[in-house]
Amino acid sequence: MSWLTFREELSKKVTPALCADVRHLRVEKDESWRGVSRDIFNYPSSAVIADHTDMSGDQPLGMFLCELCAEMLGENPNAEPWN
Repeated sequence: MSWLTFREELSKKVTPALCADVRHLRVEKDESWRGVSRDIFNYPSSAVIADHTDMSGDQPLGMFLCELCAEMLGENPNAEPWN
């Protein structure tokens, strides 16, 4: 599966609860993208992406989750407090 296809598939699964947890990790706990992709799987909201646990700790996954969730929350992923 290509990265583009993967991103499209994953974006269909992301929920507001997952975005809240991603934001908590990135903004409140000041996690890196790699840290977000590693630690998000400890949250119940990650059940919607549980079939991607093999990507735990993957920096591109963390970056994508942060970008997608910031946008879903109406925030700019390239500005404070996300980046």
